[in-house]
Amino acid sequence: MNLKNKKILIISPHPDDEVICCGGLIERAKREGAEVFVFYICFGRSRQLVTGSTEPEIRLKETEQVAQTGNFKYKILFNSGNDWLRLDTVAQVDLINPIEDTIQEIKPDIICIPPANSYDQDHRAIHKACITALRPIPQEIRHFVPIVLM
Repeated sequence: MNLKNKKILIISPHPDDEVICCGGLIERAKREGAEVFVFYICFGRSRQLVTGSTEPEIRLKETEQVAQTGNFKYKILFNSGNDWLRLDTVAQVDLINPIEDTIQEIKPDIICIPPANSYDQDHRAIHKACITALRPIPQEIRHFVPIVLM
């Protein structure tokens, strides 16, 4: 697949999911002249089993550095940290609408979404919201994304 002049949108439930799941695609896309956008759904205090906790401010700084290194644009839906590992309790409409708005704003050729069978409840909630946001609707009403990757 030729990625030249393509727009790629990665829906990332948390910081680091974009690199873990799509790092190779990001690198290839930038090398081939594509634009990459990452839509982070939430930040929060990350409980690390080995190193202890990582505070949201640290995660945000790391994400800014990753975006600079990967040469991609990003935005964040929930900044407070209150939704971290609780996205399965957020009303689906509060996830779907911002995802639809981002798709309409960026008009990607390719979108990457989390898999439905993830062990992480936030990933499953975002997958479900993405599937709804990506439902086929005539192009004149809303942008249709022709390629959806999980």
